[in-house]
Amino acid sequence: MIDLTFLNCREGVCHWLVLEGELTMILGMSLSAFTTLHVIIGLIAIVSGIIVMFGLLGSNRMPGLTAIFLLFTILTSATGFLFPSRSCCRRT
Repeated sequence: MIDLTFLNCREGVCHWLVLEGELTMILGMSLSAFTTLHVIIGLIAIVSGIIVMFGLLGSNRMPGLTAIFLLFTILTSATGFLFPSRSCCRRT
């Protein structure tokens, strides 16, 4: 039997955590799929940041790529907060 523990539900988006470790769902994705998405978003932020850095060193501002860098950096940080934490929401 799977013991689902309700963590958070706002505006129709629910986060569930199974304490036994059998199943963890974040934004309707498995923990593995969500981790992959988080890593891909982070890699896009890193690559675009490196390109922007070299552009700035060559006096080329690249406003579009800078916006992409900022957006994906913010998304990386925001998705990181959605990962389940063992120190939060423990059942006694």
